[in-house]
Amino acid sequence: MTSKIQFLTGAFASILSTGAFFTYHGKRNTFVNPALYGVSTKGVESELYKVHEKQSAFRPFLSTLSFLYGYCVDTGYALCAGYGRGKLHFETGLFGPLREALSVAEILQNKRETCYTKNDAKKMLNWIGKPDIEWDHEWKLNESGNWQRDGKFITPLYNIFPKYLIDKLINKESKYSYIRYIKPKKNNNNNNVKQQKKKTKQIPLCLHLPCSGDQTFEWRSNHFANPLATNDNIASIIIICPFYGQRQVPNRPVRGVQVDRVSDLFTSGICLLTESVSLLSYFKDHIPEHHDGKFIVCGISMGASIAGLLATFSPIPFNMVAVAPSHSAASLWRDGVMNKVCAWDTLQEFANDNKNGMGSILNGQSANEYVYKQLEKTDIRYFQIPFNFLPENERPKHHILIAGINDAYIPTNTVNMVAHRFKNTCSLRWTLGGHATLVVLHKQLVRDSIREVALKIMSAKEDSV
Repeated sequence: MTSKIQFLTGAFASILSTGAFFTYHGKRNTFVNPALYGVSTKGVESELYKVHEKQSAFRPFLSTLSFLYGYCVDTGYALCAGYGRGKLHFETGLFGPLREALSVAEILQNKRETCYTKNDAKKMLNWIGKPDIEWDHEWKLNESGNWQRDGKFITPLYNIFPKYLIDKLINKESKYSYIRYIKPKKNNNNNNVKQQKKKTKQIPLCLHLPCSGDQTFEWRSNHFANPLATNDNIASIIIICPFYGQRQVPNRPVRGVQVDRVSDLFTSGICLLTESVSLLSYFKDHIPEHHDGKFIVCGISMGASIAGLLATFSPIPFNMVAVAPSHSAASLWRDGVMNKVCAWDTLQEFANDNKNGMGSILNGQSANEYVYKQLEKTDIRYFQIPFNFLPENERPKHHILIAGINDAYIPTNTVNMVAHRFKNTCSLRWTLGGHATLVVLHKQLVRDSIREVALKIMSAKEDSV
């Protein structure tokens, strides 16, 4: 017994000491040269953030720790979360109304395909419409000393498509989109006066998209929105994802963030895309501090991938901070660790039942192959070049992409594909570790990146729609 205790104590001490060593070096030398750690930079050399990393005797050891605290921790967490909740992804709702979701996504994409000029962009904005926001309360000072206001509005999909169609895609709780607006205390809180536009000092506005599992406002408020407002004079909007938090089915029987249906992957995306455009349009037209459209969109993980798609869809320009982005949902669910926590066998059994009519739809494909093929439709390379309705010299050019060299969720090649889509307009930066370490250890790095972009766009004379 004593030897076992000694072994466990030694193992625990080793984990703590190596973890502390990895954390220290990860924070001290934030960015690394990916080529030194076996990550390809082919095709994105001009986007790569230049790091003058000196030769170090610790590099082989750091590379090992990066794999352990990156890939291994990510994989362990995904498996524990997937099997620990008792239900794998798609096990409860199966395919869902996938054909309807794909139809809506195709119509939205086709609308963006017709957007070639600033005038086309304005027509698309009118098509999506502005939100009629119901604010929960008057302005109040939150615990961080910043102005805060919560509100909700009906998702714009109801403005664009028949009600019966959208009712198939989303639960009634997701009909409303919930937002929180936070801005610095020193700014006037009586800002809903359109005539004040030209007299009001402009400040940057950052839209924080949700990452997977981010059910409420609090995480993004505490770690990003409030520090940015207090220290950097940056306002923020925080939006809740469909099927999360207040938009979740009450008394949901499955714990955690299990994806109920395959169709929900598409529905979440199309809701967030249209809601984000609608919000940016509203704040540009109705909030004097944001009349000039100095917008930043920040996303981590799922939010980063949505941010990349938003840049190809939005008729309103913005700069982006994307942490662990993927170029396609197929890359995440096929090539990453999420592939190991999906109920593929259950989907296959459902498809094999002739009563469901899925056999003719799959047309000889396996269930997972069919899902991969549909998810490939989210590939940003199939969409328009970001902000192509603007002259090239007016397009946002201060995007920042951040990724981990040992991310088990997001393969390195998919990050490079995102950077290539934003060629000559982005800075691609790599850190040691993986998905979890990016989220846990590098919140300050995300804030610094948002601040960096904000300083650039406030000093630049960039026109906007």
